[in-house]
Amino acid sequence: MQMFGLKSDACDHSEDARCDEPGVRDAFAQIKREEAQQRASAARF
Repeated sequence: MQMFGLKSDACDHSEDARCDEPGVRDAFAQIKREEAQQRASAARF
């Protein structure tokens, strides 16, 4: 799966009020977990 231009760390150190909307930081955290899992899978092959 390819994420088109989405930076999973977009809200890590952002002052953007949109990052404080309910669920936004959790969604980015989930994306980061999925990306890490994909990298780990790719490294095995």
